[in-house]
Amino acid sequence: MILEERWREHRDLPQDGGFRVKDLPCLPGEDLGRFQFGSTVVLLVTGPKVKDWVPLRKTGAVRVGQCLGKFS
Repeated sequence: MILEERWREHRDLPQDGGFRVKDLPCLPGEDLGRFQFGSTVVLLVTGPKVKDWVPLRKTGAVRVGQCLGKFS
């Protein structure tokens, strides 16, 4: 995964895969990074309504624009 430079703050990515970003200033739908090979979806759901999230897909192929879940 290629993490956008603005989130890295000029730090190198650790070899163990863990990376913390303090107070992630990310808007809904904004890219955090991209996968350079293949295609993988990483969906982060957070905030006060997280308990209302209903996933519509958990596994399998996904097409661009396909709905992955909704808030009930």
